[in-house]
Amino acid sequence: MDTFHHNTQFKWFYRSINITLYPKGLYEVSSLFVLYQYKYMDDDMPTKQVILDTNFLMIPFQFKINIFSELDYLIDISHSYIISSKTLNELKRIGRTIGKDGMAARLALKMLEANKIKIEIIKNDAVVDDWIVKYAQKHNAIVCTNDSGLRKRLRILRVKVITLKSKSRLGYI
Repeated sequence: MDTFHHNTQFKWFYRSINITLYPKGLYEVSSLFVLYQYKYMDDDMPTKQVILDTNFLMIPFQFKINIFSELDYLIDISHSYIISSKTLNELKRIGRTIGKDGMAARLALKMLEANKIKIEIIKNDAVVDDWIVKYAQKHNAIVCTNDSGLRKRLRILRVKVITLKSKSRLGYI
C-alpha cells in the first residue's frame, strides 16, 4: 500500500550542524537532517477555502507580518482565499479615514489587489460575522480572524480558526 500521495514532494535539508572542539585538536561534527514536505497545487486535489476577516487583513500594518506567506506555511493543504464583499467595502470605508487604522486598511487593500488571483470575493448582504459563520459551516472552511466574539462562536461550532499569536505569528486556536 502506497502511503505517499502523488502530489507531494519530500526533500532533505540540514536543520543544524554542531561542531564540538576537544583538547589536542580533536573535534566532533554532528548534524540533524529533517524531512521537509513541499506542497504544490494539483488539479485533482480539492482546495480548502480560507475566509479572511477585516481585522485579520489589517495585521500586516499593525504587526509587520506577511499574512499570505504565513498562511501558506501554516496551512499544509491546497487552499484558496475568500472574502465577503462587505469586508471589502468595510476596508474601503476605513481606508478613507486618517490615522493608523486608515493606513492599515489601505495596505490591506493593496495586498488584496496584489494577490487578487488567489482571492475570491463573494457578494452578500448579511452581517459579515453571521455570513462568515454560515459560510464556514456550510463549506467546512478555515476562518482567519482576531475578533474574540467571532472566534468563540466558531470554536463552539468546531470550525478551524487562525488568529494572531503573541503579536508575532499566526496560529490555530
